[in-house]
Amino acid sequence: HENLSDNLIKITNELQAHGDDTVVVSWLPQYHDMGLIGSYLGVLFCGGSGYYMSPLTFLQNTTLWIEAISKFHGTHLQAPNFAFRLTARKFNASLYRNSSEDDNSKQSLDLSSVRHIINAAEPVTETSINSFFDTFSKYGLKEDVMFPTYGLAEHTVFVCSGGKQRLTVSKDTLETYGIVKELDGSIADNDENISRLIGCGYPSKQNVDVKIINTETLEQ
Repeated sequence: HENLSDNLIKITNELQAHGDDTVVVSWLPQYHDMGLIGSYLGVLFCGGSGYYMSPLTFLQNTTLWIEAISKFHGTHLQAPNFAFRLTARKFNASLYRNSSEDDNSKQSLDLSSVRHIINAAEPVTETSINSFFDTFSKYGLKEDVMFPTYGLAEHTVFVCSGGKQRLTVSKDTLETYGIVKELDGSIADNDENISRLIGCGYPSKQNVDVKIINTETLEQ
């Protein structure tokens, strides 16, 4: 209980989620730590409001998540990396399928209330981030609201966030030797030998230490 309370304090402080102006709109399963703690208990802890749908509903009607964010003026969102690219793809596909009347309803979307988006639970990719903002920035979504984040259940959930760093590295060197060889960031995106690594920010300033240890030599 003490670990949970401590982690919730870290989460609400890092996300600036305080009081009734915090609105979470989530489809995350509550058997997963990001769903249970990040999107559910976090709301109870900070005194905000939460609107929830099942993961199955999200997969069956992905654009419903975006519509709910607009309807309930969501401020804080959490999802794994794949969800952002999937949501953008499904939303764009729906624009082609639907009638002009439905298209007009899409144009009325307002995502300007969103203040903080956690992208976590799996490797974060530049492609997923870019596709999400390319699709939804025209509906008021601000480009500085997504924060790649790292957490693990062994640490309750939250470890670090605020990732804005992007490294351009050699894909071959990374995959073959496990070595990060940084390249010029201006290299064209269509170069097959490059990979973009997305940073997950820095550990919480509240008593969180992160150490990278060589599992063979135990050297830090």
